Amino acid sequence: MSSTVLHATGVSKSFRDGKETRLIVQGADLTVSAGDMVGVVGPSGSGKSTLLAMVGGLLRPDDGQVILAGELVDYSKPSTVARLRREFLGWISQDYGLVPNESVAQSVSLPLIFDKPRLTRAARGTAVKEALKTAGLDIPTWRQVGKLSGGERQRVAIARALVRKPTLLIADEPTAALDEATGRTIVDNFRAIADSGTAVLVATHDPQVIDACDRLYQFNGNHLVEATPTKSNNA
Repeated sequence: MSSTVLHATGVSKSFRDGKETRLIVQGADLTVSAGDMVGVVGPSGSGKSTLLAMVGGLLRPDDGQVILAGELVDYSKPSTVARLRREFLGWISQDYGLVPNESVAQSVSLPLIFDKPRLTRAARGTAVKEALKTAGLDIPTWRQVGKLSGGERQRVAIARALVRKPTLLIADEPTAALDEATGRTIVDNFRAIADSGTAVLVATHDPQVIDACDRLYQFNGNHLVEATPTKSNNA
């Protein structure tokens, strides 16, 4: 039986909108286990990114709790949250979060600068090559990120998220800006990553991603419900 990597219970979040308070996510329950590829679907603005930011330690919930790798996330202690993110999480944002004038090696190795003791240059190089291989990208590591194609940049972002061998990989709309064929390659990467034992949580509108998921959660209004992983759930 696979082990639970992420367990969120009763997670809620609201934001001030002028004079009104807008409830975005209400009482969400979410579980992701090792080797699972779990999708979160729903219309734009339904709360997918907000949910990922909360369970990924970027945004403090108003209510509820998040347990990551068996440890309760204490949002009142930023240093503890930062440690949990560093030790267990890989994160891929919608805009890739890459610096155009950096090399592939610089971009992928960025998370390694927080390691203590610091890795040797040779060890960092080995880690970068392994992460790029897992992400399915075979290009010279000296190439500038800004000169890569969209699909190549996405795979650099995946490699950067994988370079510290995370327990949980979180991705927010990873194929949204890609053509169908390139998106299919990225989906295959995520499926292989999950099959290797890493837990994968992805917010998406893409039917290809949805079909590759083991389980789905869908937003109905601001409520999150478990759904059947078929294309009919795409919103």
